[in-house]
Amino acid sequence: MASKRPVVAIAAALIAVAIGVGVVFLTGRTQPLETLMLRLPREGRVLARFDLDSLRNAGVLKPDSLSVEGDYKQFVAATGFHYQRDLDTVLLTYGAREAHMLLRGKFQFARFQRYAEQNGGTCDGSVCRIKGTTPGVIVGFARIDRRTLAVTSSTNADAILALLADPRVPVPLETPADPVWFLLPKAVLSEQLLPPAATVFATAALECAPAFLALGREQQQLQARLDATCQSTEQAVQAVRELQAATTMLTRVIGRETQSPDPATLSGILTKGEFRNEGGRLRGTWPLDPAFVESLLGGPSAK
Repeated sequence: MASKRPVVAIAAALIAVAIGVGVVFLTGRTQPLETLMLRLPREGRVLARFDLDSLRNAGVLKPDSLSVEGDYKQFVAATGFHYQRDLDTVLLTYGAREAHMLLRGKFQFARFQRYAEQNGGTCDGSVCRIKGTTPGVIVGFARIDRRTLAVTSSTNADAILALLADPRVPVPLETPADPVWFLLPKAVLSEQLLPPAATVFATAALECAPAFLALGREQQQLQARLDATCQSTEQAVQAVRELQAATTMLTRVIGRETQSPDPATLSGILTKGEFRNEGGRLRGTWPLDPAFVESLLGGPSAK
């Protein structure tokens, strides 16, 4: 993806586009999220979870102050669905050329069907496909259970079928309890999946890849946390040095341009990072402004 927005904003945009172009009929029991996660391809991709329901309960995501524009505004009017209000959980993997998503929330399916029929979508049973906004890209939908949609955005029209099959070799993954987290492989660098401001930080941190980046609360303070296990203590110490140097450099650059970092922007957040080595485990924290988190999940794009 060539977008310069932060990875959360990229995912939010994908969700908005995907939901806006398809229809699925859901039946059956709701499957545990841990089971659903095993369906997602991981190799060389960012794996992420967004617990929007928890964010709303914490007052971070405010559904009463929604703003929509363009084609998505028409979609909301036609279906009554807005991901910022009605989507509860997202499980997502994405690379440079395709994305796989499992979306859980509240959907009015009859209105979804009418919207799809009016916008050229085709369905074969419970599997639906429609052309994406990018030439050659097909967005596919399929049912998983009564509250969960499987969605793919790919040049492969049959990509959606991979999410319907049970995983051949289940590989459980221990994940953070935070409402938002990303598992970042080294491929995020070669595939240019991060915004420029974050690339230099990722270059240092992903020497210990794969690495988790989680967003949550610590003593009432919103923060982002980095957690990566390095191959040695020396490697972790070197990564800490490089991350500290990147923070100092960014702070100086911002100081020359704007005099003070803006805590509501990605660049401003990155200047507040603190890093340490814990026996070969690389740890990092960045305090987060609530306005920054809300902008990532539906407001103006962060800088």
